[in-house]
Amino acid sequence: FEKQQSYTLSIQAQDSGGLSHIETIFIQVLDVIESELPVNNFVSDNNDGKNDFFFIQNVDLYSGYSLFIFSGSGVLVYSQRDYQNEWYGQADNGKQLPEGVYYYKFTPPSEGRSFKGKVTLIR
Repeated sequence: FEKQQSYTLSIQAQDSGGLSHIETIFIQVLDVIESELPVNNFVSDNNDGKNDFFFIQNVDLYSGYSLFIFSGSGVLVYSQRDYQNEWYGQADNGKQLPEGVYYYKFTPPSEGRSFKGKVTLIR
């Protein structure tokens, strides 16, 4: 239901005499942002198809959110507005970052819930 937010359900009942009735209901799915950001906690950009980039599950729900990656010493090394699962361990200048623990902050474009945590980069 992540892509489709509403559904129409119709049910038809018929008795043994052939009389029938159709009832239709409208269902709207209200999606909420998770209390914890559903991410992988490490990145290994070795092109094996597993954890090759910093993956946020259902990233489409976080339209306009920005990702900030900081080194272990707190230096901002990467930032991306409207993040779409594209950080694979590179700095803002495109150069590969060294292995290690990095910290992320994922923030909305205005009011809303921010997320932060750590991610390990493995080469």
